[in-house]
Amino acid sequence: GIFSAELNLATISREVVIEEPSEVESSQGSVESIPMNLLVQVRPSLAGGVHPYAGVGLNFTPVWEKTGALDSYDIAPTFGIAAQLGVDVDLSPGVLVNVDLLWNTAEPDIEADGVRVTTITLNTFTLSAGVGFRF
Repeated sequence: GIFSAELNLATISREVVIEEPSEVESSQGSVESIPMNLLVQVRPSLAGGVHPYAGVGLNFTPVWEKTGALDSYDIAPTFGIAAQLGVDVDLSPGVLVNVDLLWNTAEPDIEADGVRVTTITLNTFTLSAGVGFRF
């Protein structure tokens, strides 16, 4: 078939910086998040050993660790969209190399005592490469 589904997740660390009115950047600490993406992929049937694909889906990003000034706040999990472009290249009938570019949106609210203080943007691009095996 030309359609498939993929669930992926990774841990990402980001420093949160606020630009002050004087154009000086001020670090507020860092956050560790686990973006999870559920994607529906279109994989056209092409002859040869190169198999491109594109995917679109839903992103869920909880923040599980924070440091610095952010440590005294709550950071709500967030939902967003995810998009993906990739290619599988056959090395042999059972082995392939994969290259993948994934983008997802994540804009969690920073809260104090249940009240939103601000929203941060954690939109990420992830470039990955790997080796796969077909059974």
